[in-house]
Amino acid sequence: MALPTTAIVWLKDGKSITGQLTDFNSKNQKIQISHAGTARSLQLTQVQRISFRKDALVYTNDGQRVIRGEDKAKATQSVWEDIPVDAFRLVKPKQGLASVELSKIMNQKQLRGIWGVAQDSLYVVDEMEFQPTKKITIKVTPTDKLKFR
Repeated sequence: MALPTTAIVWLKDGKSITGQLTDFNSKNQKIQISHAGTARSLQLTQVQRISFRKDALVYTNDGQRVIRGEDKAKATQSVWEDIPVDAFRLVKPKQGLASVELSKIMNQKQLRGIWGVAQDSLYVVDEMEFQPTKKITIKVTPTDKLKFR
């Protein structure tokens, strides 16, 4: 799964911060947003949602860059709900690569569907919404990997 390089963090007090999600610490319930060499840490309890810009760069596992949203006609957004905060982790923060452990919240049929799409596509995160129950709703759109080669 990929996170675009530019994100808008919407805080519960109505303010927003723009930058790149550079750290996600589920144990300490904190995230870090970096912009222009400055990093800011936020408690997850302060964050309502993180939206990722549609025109932001996305990196593939092999480091190639693409612009998200090039193939909107074929892509259908999926919503993954009730994901425990500790099931999400950043794998390569600078490239925006992340993983989500879905096996605890989805049945085998659902997982097979996701794995089937992931064979040929890269799931790109559109938005992450933080619930008071320490769970996340993640909206993702698959993008054709073949476009990256």
